[in-house]
Amino acid sequence: MSGTTPPRGFVPGAGVPGVLDPPSFTDATDSLLETAERQQASGAMGLLLLADGTRYEGRLFGSEGIAQGELVFTTGMCGYQESLTDPSFAGQVLTFTWPLLGNYGILPGISESSGVHPRGVVCRQLMKTPDHRDSVGSVH
Repeated sequence: MSGTTPPRGFVPGAGVPGVLDPPSFTDATDSLLETAERQQASGAMGLLLLADGTRYEGRLFGSEGIAQGELVFTTGMCGYQESLTDPSFAGQVLTFTWPLLGNYGILPGISESSGVHPRGVVCRQLMKTPDHRDSVGSVH
């Protein structure tokens, strides 16, 4: 495989000595990479304004409007659905330190409650096309 473009998607056996032609299965990450520019351009511009006057610009998703709340964070690499539906985040602006949100979509039966509680959500990248066989929707 040296000298060729790297395989995309899930490639079992890639890089294993003796495996000359590993199968390649596309996944939602490929779709994300192909449409990254289009996804970055969607949504209205938003502004996160901190009490000290620091400003951060970004793209809005979900509900658009003005909200205020305490800026808090979660460091989990997964569990965004549980965090979004956790009533303890009510009235707060929830920042996800893990850069990708939405990769496995919304799964039935794992929410902490029946609603989304944070007043706002900050994330680096939102995946619009989830990649999980049990997903019933996307975060977007």
